[in-house]
Amino acid sequence: MEVINPLRFTHTSYASYFDYWRVKEGSALNFSFELSPGKEELREETGRESFVLPGEIAAVMLKLVPGKSSALLTQFVAAISFLLHRYTEQEEIILHTPLQHSFESTIYENRVPVRVRVNERRTLTEYLEDCRLAIQTAYRYQNFPLSLVRGRKPAYLQSNIFLSLEGFHSPLSYQPPPGSYDLVLHVVNNQTDITLHATWQEARFPRWFIKRFVAHLVCFLSYFSIPAAPLADITILNSEEEEKLRSFNTGSGISVPATTIHRQFEEAVLRFSDLIAVIHNDSTLTYGELNRKANRLSHLLQNVYELRRGEYVGMCLERSPWQLIAMLAIMKAGAVYVPVYTEAPESRRAFVFNDAGMKLLLVESATREQPFPAERIICLETAFTPLEEHLPDHNPDMEIEPTDLAYIIYTSGTTGRPKGVMVKHHGVANMAADQIAKFGIRDIDRVIAFAAVSFDASISEYLMALLAGAILVIIDEKVVKHTGLLLTTMQKQQVTVATLPPAYLRILQPEDLRFLRVLITAGEPADPKAASHYSRFLEYYNAYGPTENSVCTTIYRASPADAGLKRLPIGKPVSGSQVFVLDKALRPMPVGVTGRLFISGIGLSPGYLNQPLLSKEKFLPHWIRPGEQMYDSGDLARWLPDGNMEFIGRNDDLIKIDGIRVEPEEIRIMLEQHEPIARSAVIMVDLPEERLLAAFVEPMSGRRLEEYAIRAYLRSQLPDYMIPARIIIIDSIPINSSGKIDKSKLIPLLEEDNIYLPPLNEEERRIQSIWQQVLHIPSVSMDSHFFRLGASSIHVISLNSLMKQECPDFDIRTVFNHPVLRDFVKEVSVSKKAHA
Repeated sequence: MEVINPLRFTHTSYASYFDYWRVKEGSALNFSFELSPGKEELREETGRESFVLPGEIAAVMLKLVPGKSSALLTQFVAAISFLLHRYTEQEEIILHTPLQHSFESTIYENRVPVRVRVNERRTLTEYLEDCRLAIQTAYRYQNFPLSLVRGRKPAYLQSNIFLSLEGFHSPLSYQPPPGSYDLVLHVVNNQTDITLHATWQEARFPRWFIKRFVAHLVCFLSYFSIPAAPLADITILNSEEEEKLRSFNTGSGISVPATTIHRQFEEAVLRFSDLIAVIHNDSTLTYGELNRKANRLSHLLQNVYELRRGEYVGMCLERSPWQLIAMLAIMKAGAVYVPVYTEAPESRRAFVFNDAGMKLLLVESATREQPFPAERIICLETAFTPLEEHLPDHNPDMEIEPTDLAYIIYTSGTTGRPKGVMVKHHGVANMAADQIAKFGIRDIDRVIAFAAVSFDASISEYLMALLAGAILVIIDEKVVKHTGLLLTTMQKQQVTVATLPPAYLRILQPEDLRFLRVLITAGEPADPKAASHYSRFLEYYNAYGPTENSVCTTIYRASPADAGLKRLPIGKPVSGSQVFVLDKALRPMPVGVTGRLFISGIGLSPGYLNQPLLSKEKFLPHWIRPGEQMYDSGDLARWLPDGNMEFIGRNDDLIKIDGIRVEPEEIRIMLEQHEPIARSAVIMVDLPEERLLAAFVEPMSGRRLEEYAIRAYLRSQLPDYMIPARIIIIDSIPINSSGKIDKSKLIPLLEEDNIYLPPLNEEERRIQSIWQQVLHIPSVSMDSHFFRLGASSIHVISLNSLMKQECPDFDIRTVFNHPVLRDFVKEVSVSKKAHA
């Protein structure tokens, strides 16, 4: 191409060129669409295939534009742009075409970006006219050096899709340089039929999708026979693909009678009465003993405390059989249990107590002090244990419907307050039966209770054991926080089934878990390489599901072949659940294309307690089943050709930290309630090895902020897992032209330009190495702050495990009291000498 002389374009005749090619505020700067095959190591092969359009489609197109190649180009630009609009939900699409063959000899740009705006309120006729004008204008201003208007932007009006038309464009420009576009389409009009020659990069588009792309193209082109059709009414899916999508929701075929959780448990008691149901440390309970204790407590609650059907009862109990006894007793009374996290700040516990309007709160001696009316607090050791032998132990005969509520679990909320998710018996009972069948749980299995009772993963663990005659192994909180103790306990108790967050799994060695038969990950995206490795010697399942759909919605069994995947699939829906990938207009997305994930079925929650507006926003009328509802998960996902689903990310800001749901908006609101803080932003940052939560705070005018003070405030208001790993104090929160926080300007602030201070002795070198291993950072300076480097609760657990090997008497509180590496080493050294 010709060297550009800017002075040549200073003439007033070029003013309109500058005006046309400048990207207006709010318009698309570039465009890209790809559909990665999902493999981590992208292949470099180029795919090629030619497609002859069906005769009836070609006939309609050629009849509309007899002998006019420019009009045929308009039709293909319109069709391809419409498909890309539906795939990406972007209104502005950019395609590249060659220069028109009639241009001056000097070439400044050998491609013409054609910008198409897709407005679905237009009819097909109106849309075709929009495309015609877009093409006509682009060619009027073709061959203008875009470098004169792009400024410092490295990419300007770029696209990865290239379209050419034989007979309209120069033959020399049909094929751009290899690898310069991900998808190249060349149209040939043979007068009697139309052929589309496609060339694509296998790294971006698998062959099966190119075939579907052409099928979608044919669907759109078929509407040319009804040009008055509104764009919004056009479907791009043919009957074959619609049927395939329906087949993905056929379920596992497991039939579960409508029942309640405790009735299912009582049926299990009849079969396994003398078998051990629960192990906690050195104590055990058989199925019969557990059932009788729950019955006695249930009779006490009903007859002495006048607990009635549908009333809410709180449980603030440490990890022990009391949790199971209380849970079953409350449900047997027809009431609804509300677990409360024992380590939550007092303000958060008080909110849950008040919001749920609990009639009673069950506690034990260690959790007795609560911000709740004392006369309604029942301490199990003092109010129940002395009376236990005098209470009836038969199953209560309370009449309860499967559609009654079983429990309410509070999760992070966008309004700055937690939201109570109401869950029914039938959905949970169905989910448990499906998991038992899929995981093959039997009475010889031992299932570890890893999750805290205030998180719904605990329901899955409890019921997959207790409804199958297996043993539930309950562990203390200190065991969860110490990987060494956890592994020792699991082996000692002969655990065969475990559910662990992927973040926790990362701090374990695969060989550590060889004694398991089944390993389940849930709560956040799993690592395909780790899953592949584990699947060589145990059954590895990746589960997905929001609290709003009874814990678990989809399940995928991993295999050694998954090692090369970019993302581990989340699988197929459990029995009784249906999942749909839809666009914002609630139309189904094609196989392989990312869309919004919606869920329906018997596991669906009736909504959020005391939040009718939020319930209406998230629980929508079903898109194809009148009278039913579906839940907008806020997640992005796509169907894979084999009927498995792949989780892509969050559509809104809700994220997961160490497998626990967190709403950054709730943290932001809490920060801005702190008097010295004017504004804040809370974002999730993806690093090569992990993800971390970062908070950026702007002080009030004239006020001074200290990170330690902000952390102390947050700890008094929020659970530890909601405390951002990084808190950065800045002069002002950057705002973009739309008035929104400019996150792209916040992320670089995380890159601290600190001077590296090396270790001075062998002990400092050893402990520095431990920090580097825990934090996945190649070089940690001796003046580094553990939590400012992005440490989360999982990192604390990992540090505790490794430091115990270095110093058996290590106290994890050391890292909280001395978070700077050099101070940390000194304190460890002092502790070693004290215990020598």
